[in-house]
Amino acid sequence: MKKINFIAVLLLVCTIPFVTVDAKKKKPVEPQKSATELEIERLKQEKELRALKAEMEEDSIRRARQRELDDAKQEMKIAAMNSQERLEDGMKMLLIPCTEEMLQLENSETMAAQGIATGKRSEEDAMLDANRVALSDITTRFLGVIKNGVEQYSKDTRAESGNRGLQSQLEGLAVAVGEKEINKQFKVACRKFAKDKVGNYNCYEALYVQTEKILDAIIDAAEEEKVDFDKHLFRQRMQAELDRQAEKQEAINKEKLENLRAAKEEMGM
Repeated sequence: MKKINFIAVLLLVCTIPFVTVDAKKKKPVEPQKSATELEIERLKQEKELRALKAEMEEDSIRRARQRELDDAKQEMKIAAMNSQERLEDGMKMLLIPCTEEMLQLENSETMAAQGIATGKRSEEDAMLDANRVALSDITTRFLGVIKNGVEQYSKDTRAESGNRGLQSQLEGLAVAVGEKEINKQFKVACRKFAKDKVGNYNCYEALYVQTEKILDAIIDAAEEEKVDFDKHLFRQRMQAELDRQAEKQEAINKEKLENLRAAKEEMGM
């Protein structure tokens, strides 16, 4: 019995080292890396990190350049839309809102002008300033017509009436009434608003007046003031000057209108 137990114990003791060896084979101990190997791995990671950062920076630069290119293309497009051939008088034609409407309105029966106001705090301020610009243009040109028309009328009637003060009297009254009626009777053919990057308002418009109504008001005022004049001859001379000025302005506007429409067709508008 003791012999059997001794053999069993001996067998048990002999098997333990083999179990230990098997366990060690299943879980091998990884050798520690040297300082050189660790440094190499660190340098590799830094290199990969630098490459990744460089790629991200390059992508950011590429996208920024693309945005700049897109902006440049847009600016070129706007410039192409706005810039036309230089006219003989050296002025540069601009394709801006309400330009076409203004150019079409100028004739012997109507006098038109464009008003532009930018950088105003409100739409109302922009509109009032644009009105002022357009009406000032119309008034200046109409007063030129009045001056020439009254001068021609005076030459035709001076020998008969002998009244050398008639020209000054008629011209002063016509200027005062004409300016008042232009500001009173003007009509809006086109008006558009825009807002700039900082929130200010721009206004673009085309205003016009019917010259016959302005001329009627001048003649009526002269009759009320009992001015000694031949209203039928006066009207003829004034209308003749209006026709002459309109013909000259229409020729200029026709060229501008053709240039404008050609530019719009080129841009596919």
